[in-house]
Amino acid sequence: GTAARVNISHLFSWRAVQRAGACARQQPIGVRACPCYVVLDEIYIHVHGQTLVFLLAVAADGRVLALDGPTTRTIESWERVLVGLTEHGISPVNGLVGVIADGDSAIRNAVALVWSNVPVQQCVWHILRRVSAAVADTKGEHAPEVDAITTEAGRIFLHDTPDRAALDTAR
Repeated sequence: GTAARVNISHLFSWRAVQRAGACARQQPIGVRACPCYVVLDEIYIHVHGQTLVFLLAVAADGRVLALDGPTTRTIESWERVLVGLTEHGISPVNGLVGVIADGDSAIRNAVALVWSNVPVQQCVWHILRRVSAAVADTKGEHAPEVDAITTEAGRIFLHDTPDRAALDTAR
């Protein structure tokens, strides 16, 4: 693919799954304190024309908490992952504050079922992709406004204000 203008080989996802599995084997769930935030996402691997889906849960500090699959992207599949995390001490009772995801309704609904009071925040990368697509639809795919508006939206989301001196120098 060419997401974010970076070419990624077909082995990228497979290597990510291998690293996730190795990390999970080295650091069993529940060994460390419950993370404040959990990132939930799917990994897609294409094997002989068939798409396999793996569900991935990662702590905000990068620890792989769960890798489930091949499976489906259903509420029931995500619910199974979240119940497993809860059984291993990852829950609001133990300090979980929020979930970060791509906006998938199956994830949102499973979180509402298992961790009813935990908010789900959509990942900034996915929001910025939608901003970029909306600007491209309006201005044209290669218009300079696409990058400019997307970059400014990223600064706003990340509270990354440009250096005031640099702005004054540019004037």
